Amino acid sequence: MYFPYLYARGEEANAIATIAESRIGSSSIIPIIDNSFDGTNLDSSKKMVGKLIENMRKFILFVNDETELDKYEKEHGNIFYDYCILGGKNYFINNNKFKYEAILYEQNVNFVDDSKILYHIFSSENSWLIQPFSNEYGTSKVVVLFDAFKIWEPNINYPNQDLFKNSGICFTYKKMKFAGFGDYTILSKGFSASSGGNAATITHVIHLTKKSKNEDNSDCIVTRHFLTSREEEEDISTRSNKTLKKVVEHKSEFLNSKGLQEIENILNTRGSTSLGMYKRIGIIHHLELMDWIMKNM
Repeated sequence: MYFPYLYARGEEANAIATIAESRIGSSSIIPIIDNSFDGTNLDSSKKMVGKLIENMRKFILFVNDETELDKYEKEHGNIFYDYCILGGKNYFINNNKFKYEAILYEQNVNFVDDSKILYHIFSSENSWLIQPFSNEYGTSKVVVLFDAFKIWEPNINYPNQDLFKNSGICFTYKKMKFAGFGDYTILSKGFSASSGGNAATITHVIHLTKKSKNEDNSDCIVTRHFLTSREEEEDISTRSNKTLKKVVEHKSEFLNSKGLQEIENILNTRGSTSLGMYKRIGIIHHLELMDWIMKNM
């Protein structure tokens, strides 16, 4: 099972809406929605939750405080509790309204397990906690969460390609008898709440992941970065158009995802797009890639 960790913001919400409506990953993807992080917002979280419930998809939800949960119940009724797995950071909330919960371990705490707890999520930087937990409770509920995408600042510094640092877990988690794995898609943990820069001056960049091989011939994921700088093209629309065209010129490298199809659709209609759409496309493509890998392992 794949657990993409998404902060409740505009383009992340749009990406989840697309994935939910298209039924991609309906049996292999459980999104983690975080509305407790600085820069997230309730409206985006409610949009994500609404689309997932509408399409009968389960999800894990982290909120600022439990009083927020009443707002979801008011909007969706008791069906909210059928699809929502309540997330607690470092502790078991044990809210009587929820059938199931999950715990994200961000520090060393006293472990606890319960029939209500479906998943114990460990960030990769705290992966050393997995062994003592597993010694006591086994690995069948363990999820490893990787901060796999590397941010290069400014955008002009992105290389042509770099390693998506998830240790190839998407290819090995079943052998390790884990419940699943997760990442922050083509974003990073604690990603800034800013829009990422001024479209007029910033280097436009689209990030697309793909399956590849390490030097030892083991399977891995890499990220291709398609850039067009202001120096290369001053006009914003033309800069966007060039960036999109660069992707299409190399589309044979990638899974033919809805994200990739959206790039071609934009080129055939509007010809250019926004920085936010680049992010949405990258997230959608990455989720589809993870779904494809799990189905073809």
